[in-house]
Amino acid sequence: MASENDIMAAINRLAPYVAPAMEKHHIDPYQEMVEVGEPYLALDWLLGSATLPEVSIPKDVLLYAFGCLTDEDKEGYEHLLQSAV
Repeated sequence: MASENDIMAAINRLAPYVAPAMEKHHIDPYQEMVEVGEPYLALDWLLGSATLPEVSIPKDVLLYAFGCLTDEDKEGYEHLLQSAV
C-alpha cells in the first residue's frame, strides 16, 4: 500500500474532478474520513463516486490514484481506466 502522503496527494489530485459531481450526503463522509486520518478509505470513496456520468478524470490523475490502491482494490476499479480521458 502507498504511503499516507501519496494517498493524500492522490486525493488532492482526484477530488477536483469527482467532488463537484457528488451530492452533499456523499461529500460529508469523504471529508470525515480525511479528518479522522483514514485517507485510504477517503480515496476509495472518491473512486467509488468516479463512476458518476458527469465525472471526467484525466488518465494521469486516475493512474496516480490507482497506484495508491492495494492489488485487491485495483481490481474493483479497473473499469475506470477504460473510461479515463
